Amino acid sequence: MARDDFDFDNYTPEGYSGRGRNTNPGRYSRDYSDAYEQVRAQKKKKRRRARRRRAVLTILLVILILAAVCGIVFGIRYFIGNGLSDDTDADGTVSKSAVSSGGGVVYSREVDITREIAANIALWLSDIEGTDIDTDYVKDRCGEFKVRSSLTLYKDGFNKGTYEEAFDEASYNELQKLTDSVIDSILNEIIAERLVEAGYAETVTPEEAAVIVSSVLGSDASSYIKDNNVSLVPNLEKLSEEYGMSSGEYSISKGMITFTDSVNGSKISENLIRKKNSLVLVDSNRVYVREDAE
Repeated sequence: MARDDFDFDNYTPEGYSGRGRNTNPGRYSRDYSDAYEQVRAQKKKKRRRARRRRAVLTILLVILILAAVCGIVFGIRYFIGNGLSDDTDADGTVSKSAVSSGGGVVYSREVDITREIAANIALWLSDIEGTDIDTDYVKDRCGEFKVRSSLTLYKDGFNKGTYEEAFDEASYNELQKLTDSVIDSILNEIIAERLVEAGYAETVTPEEAAVIVSSVLGSDASSYIKDNNVSLVPNLEKLSEEYGMSSGEYSISKGMITFTDSVNGSKISENLIRKKNSLVLVDSNRVYVREDAE
C-alpha cells in the first residue's frame, strides 16, 4: 500500500479498541491481574497482624491496670487497714460505733500455764510423799491448764487509741477448780502405785486410794489444800506481770502496732496481721479471737 493511500485517521492498532482498554487479554494482562491480587492479599495480612497486635496490647494493658489496682488495694489494706476488727475505720482503728455501748472491741486468747501449775503440784506432792516427784510426771497426767486473757481496744483518734489487757477472773477461778480436781486424781494414782510397788496388794483402785488419802490427811487432797491455804495456781498478780498484762495507748502504722504501757512508759512494737475475726501479733506469736464473732 502506498503511503499516500494509508488512512491514518481510521487506523486502530491490533488489539486496541480505544480509551486505553486492551481487547486482547494476553500474557501481560494476566500478569497484571495476578500481581494486583497478591498486593491485596499482602495488605489484608498486614491489617490482620496489626489488629492482632492491637488486641494483644489491649489485653496486656488491662492486665497491668488490674494488677496495679490489686496492688494498691492490698497495700492499703496491709499498711493502713490492718486494723483491729470488722468495726474499723480506714485508719485501722476501732470505730466509734463499736465502743458506743461503753466498752471497746474485745479480743481474747488462751494462755497456757500448764508448766507452772505442774511444777507447783509436783513440789506439793514431793512434800506429801517425801520423795521427789518429777514435773513431767505430773504434766503427763494433768492435761493442759489455760487461762483466758482479754485485750480490749478503744479508739481515741486517728490511727491510735487506748488498750487494756488482763486475765479474765472468771477463767482464773475455773482454772483453780480444775486444779483442785486434778490434784485428787493424781495423788490417788500415786498412792495406788506406791501400795502396789510395796507389795500391799496386787491392784489398788482409785477409790481405795482415796479412802487411804482421806484417812491420812483427814480429807481429800483438794479440801486439804484449801484448808491449809495452799495455792497450786500462781497468783493472778504474779501471772499478770509474768505474761505482760498491761494498759496504756496503742498506735498503728504500716502494719505495725505499738503498745505504750501507762505505768512504766515502756513500748512494744510488733508486726500485726488481721485475719477474719482475729488478730495475730507475729513477733510474740499471740493469736487473739474477737469474742463477739459468730
